[in-house]
Amino acid sequence: MCGIVGFVSYKKEEGLIRELTDSIAHRGPDEADFTIFQKDNYYVHFGSSRLSIVGEKAGKMPMNDTSGNLLVYNGELYDLQKTRLKIDKNLATTSDTVHLFEYLKQNSNDNLSDLNGMFAFSFYDSKDNSVLLCRDKLGIKPLYYMETDRYPLVFSSEIKPLLLSGFSEKKISKKSLENFLLFGGNNYFSNLLTDIKSLEPGCYFKWSISNSSLNKYYNISKKSGENINLEDLLSTVIDDQLKADVSVDLLLSGGIDSSIIAYIAKSILGKDVKAFSLSFQNKRFDESHKSVKIAEDLNLEHEIIEFSEEQNYEVIDELMYKLPEPIGDPSIVPTYYLNKIVSQHTKAVLTGDGADELFGGYDWYRAQKISPYINSSLESLFVAFAKIVDTLISDKNIPISDKVELFFSGQKYAKGEEVLHWQNTFTSLIDSHSIFTKYLGKLDLSSAKNRYDVTQLIDLQTYLYTNILKKSDTASMLNGLEVRPVYLDDRILDYSLSKNQKENTDLLKSKKELRKVAARFTNIHNQKKQGFSHDFSLWINNIGIPFLNSIDDDHEVVANFLNSIDSKDNFSSIDERNIWRLFSFYKWIDINGVKLIN
Repeated sequence: MCGIVGFVSYKKEEGLIRELTDSIAHRGPDEADFTIFQKDNYYVHFGSSRLSIVGEKAGKMPMNDTSGNLLVYNGELYDLQKTRLKIDKNLATTSDTVHLFEYLKQNSNDNLSDLNGMFAFSFYDSKDNSVLLCRDKLGIKPLYYMETDRYPLVFSSEIKPLLLSGFSEKKISKKSLENFLLFGGNNYFSNLLTDIKSLEPGCYFKWSISNSSLNKYYNISKKSGENINLEDLLSTVIDDQLKADVSVDLLLSGGIDSSIIAYIAKSILGKDVKAFSLSFQNKRFDESHKSVKIAEDLNLEHEIIEFSEEQNYEVIDELMYKLPEPIGDPSIVPTYYLNKIVSQHTKAVLTGDGADELFGGYDWYRAQKISPYINSSLESLFVAFAKIVDTLISDKNIPISDKVELFFSGQKYAKGEEVLHWQNTFTSLIDSHSIFTKYLGKLDLSSAKNRYDVTQLIDLQTYLYTNILKKSDTASMLNGLEVRPVYLDDRILDYSLSKNQKENTDLLKSKKELRKVAARFTNIHNQKKQGFSHDFSLWINNIGIPFLNSIDDDHEVVANFLNSIDSKDNFSSIDERNIWRLFSFYKWIDINGVKLIN
């Protein structure tokens, strides 16, 4: 895993490319290097900081050859045998970087959909003197770019280097702010800064001194598929993703998704992996007893990392000064801390990220079961009942009444739009209907055969992208840790997209296919999904709210939000998420000297 940067300019700027390369050293702390070469009247600068996982010596970057081709690359390719068959050259190395380099020299931007992995890369093609920027199908790895008069092309794994080095004018529009607050991050079609573009997932950008074009090489859609045994498929994929020149371990939450990975890795594949888990003092949020049980059953070496509520102050303060961009999900805080400690023990881990999107794991899939039969006029009755339940069952990390509130927030909207309201919390103070409608109009949902498939396609292009992947990449790469989301391998993605998601959900349970796999080794297949959240209520009252109060005179959306919660004695989990969302955004722009414009 690595960080990549580069630019094209009309003069050689060694100091600048060195500075940019150093600014992403946290993404690849093992080695860093850059290269510069002249072509006609311009100079191409490529830089890379590298975390060595596979092909440690052979994968050194920037990678070049005698013909003048050049590659910097962030990510991992899987199923290398498939890639190798498409290369007219025998490669003795296991380095996926070498395989990608040879593949691109032969194919350039053709057949990019054949690549299976998480990646973002920049490839200089000497045949036509072009630079190819490309990002993986789901947007697991980030890539940003700019085009300016002084610098015809600039690219980076992160936004922050482009701010610190003076490329950007550091401006955010009101529209971008609204998108961030509504979606909890930047969606496929929105950019945070006015002059920095995020390359969309499944897309490539081809640049030459005389021309540039943005193209899509992959579309997420439902498809037909073969009748494959899911456990066998998972075993193949996990075996592949455990291959490396260093140890690959796993993050074990105790939930179904990560437990299946642990079971297959240890019991079926016989791999000697170590498991890392996070525990919270507040038992409402703590699931470590589940991970302990799984680790004991499988005889896994297991380390539990404790996170106390008091640590929020120190961790959040540290995190806010490091964040490459604001993160709208407050669970970035314990995730960052977990990754920080884990990175002291290992270089790479497997995670269960993506399983909920692929196998119908969220509450909104079960909400689809009852949505057609519940009238929005019944909201007050349901909320009142839910609050009674909350008093009887006080150990829920997210109260039932908050879930009911979210459910009814989407009930009055059409198919598809209701899912966006169920996913997101900051919808009452912004024209969410207009923004969500326009957003859905840009997604191709035509391949879905029912509302469950629609929900999956929206999830994969929205919640997975704006929330899960951004949080994971940020938390891991700030600590030089590679996180491999097993379920997002192309082979499992294709399997899931061939399935009717209605069959994965019933009124009481989700992820029915994965539960069947889990039932072979543990009774956790019967547990309800808890969701990953943590206790930061004291921080909310002592730091979050005071900060928002200090800026409410300057920012209308903050003032309106504070007015909406002014009469509350206690904040709901929804309120707390929204407070974090505002804090993360406004604190980040304050730290980085970014201006809001209309």
